[in-house]
Amino acid sequence: TFSGFTNRDGFESGSNTPAVFTIEPDPQEGFWVGTQWGGTYRLTHQKQRPVLTPASPHKNYVRQISPDENGTLWLGTSSGLYNLADGALNKVLERSWILALTRDERGRLWFGQGWNGGGASRFDPVTGAWNEVPVPGYYGAGWCGRGIGADLVGNVWVALHTLSWTGGAVSRLNATTLTSTGTWDIGGQ
Repeated sequence: TFSGFTNRDGFESGSNTPAVFTIEPDPQEGFWVGTQWGGTYRLTHQKQRPVLTPASPHKNYVRQISPDENGTLWLGTSSGLYNLADGALNKVLERSWILALTRDERGRLWFGQGWNGGGASRFDPVTGAWNEVPVPGYYGAGWCGRGIGADLVGNVWVALHTLSWTGGAVSRLNATTLTSTGTWDIGGQ
C-alpha cells in the first residue's frame, strides 16, 4: 500500500515546502507533481526529482499537468503554457494564470485562465494556432476558468466563477465551432 512521501523518501518538507496543486500519473512509474512556487517533480516509489526549476519564481507555480500520447508533458503555470519534451523545457504561450488544462480528442489543449482576463482558450500544438473562446455572459474580466474537461462527443466543459466568489457557472462549448451550446448558473447568482 502506498501512503505518501516523507523526508526519508527524499521529499522536501518544512516551512518552505510548496503546496501541491496537481498530480498526474507517469506511464513509466510514479507521478508528476505540480506545486505552488516549487516547480514540477517526478516522483517514483524510490525518490523525488525536481524537473522545472527556471530562474523566475513565477514559472515555478505549476497549476496543471497534462501528458500527451507522445510523452510530452504540458504544464499550465502562472506565466504561461510550457511543454517538457525530450528533457527540454519550452515556453509555448505567454499567458497569465493557467488554472485548468485538458486535451480534446484531436490533441488540442484547452485551458482556463484566471485573475487577468479569465475565460477559456484553445491551443493546437500541431499548427501553433490558439483561440480565445468566448463564453456568453461570463467571459472576460471578473471571471476565472477554474476547471475544464473534454467529453467524448466533441464538447469542452468550462467551470467558471466570479472573482468575488459570489457564484459560478458551467459552460459547454463545441470544440470544433468554438461556440457555446449551453451555460448553467450554479448557486449564488
